[in-house]
Amino acid sequence: MKATFYREAAVLVSHLEEKGELGKYPNVYVPIHPTTGLKGKPDPRFRVVPAGYTIEHPDAFRLVQQGVAKPADEECRLRAGLSPEDLVRRFERQKLLEAGKLTGDPKLDAPDKA
Repeated sequence: MKATFYREAAVLVSHLEEKGELGKYPNVYVPIHPTTGLKGKPDPRFRVVPAGYTIEHPDAFRLVQQGVAKPADEECRLRAGLSPEDLVRRFERQKLLEAGKLTGDPKLDAPDKA
């Protein structure tokens, strides 16, 4: 089952080693707090892959359901169980979540970045 990331993402080093792709992705993942923008400590368990990276995994459909990837094969599309409209809604919701703007209420959402 395959899914393709919409934008750059963190992938486990063990997955990249298994696929023989670790050398292609040298950048270690550094988490960034969604509301403050502060960087955390580098996490050597993960590497950053670019948007468009296709991951092959039995649970790849879960990335599609979360809105961080699109199905890259028929098996993934069927297992995710989402219509094309649902895929768009999940993607848009994920963008709001990552921006800290999920509620639409300025009192609760993250402030706009200058």
